[in-house]
Amino acid sequence: MGVTNMNKEIYISESMGESRIAITEDSSLVEVYIEKQDKARMVGNIYKGQVENVLPGMQAAFVDIGYDINAFLPFSEIENPAYLADVDDSDQNSSKGKNGQYRNRKKYQDNINVDLKSGQDIYVQVIKEA
Repeated sequence: MGVTNMNKEIYISESMGESRIAITEDSSLVEVYIEKQDKARMVGNIYKGQVENVLPGMQAAFVDIGYDINAFLPFSEIENPAYLADVDDSDQNSSKGKNGQYRNRKKYQDNINVDLKSGQDIYVQVIKEA
């Protein structure tokens, strides 16, 4: 009985919204898998994006996360003190959270000052889809 060596290769390609896998045996395509990303799977995902527009009048920014439409980032959702300007740690509406960081208990404020600029890289988490 002769032993036959079969050359098996797997090719994987991924782009925004779609993953493709192809399996070949001896240079012949034998299987193809295509998986399209569901829109519902965006919620909860964390993306590295780039700030496109900062709109102080709307108390929000738009962030390019690589999709056709930019993500909307309300200033009230920013919890990282590095992006908050003029933060008063003695504020009566604040309490210490994990790692000694201050978290604001008041979700919506009249005017939140942020230190975001167009072109700046930022990590954002999708909490709701349009």
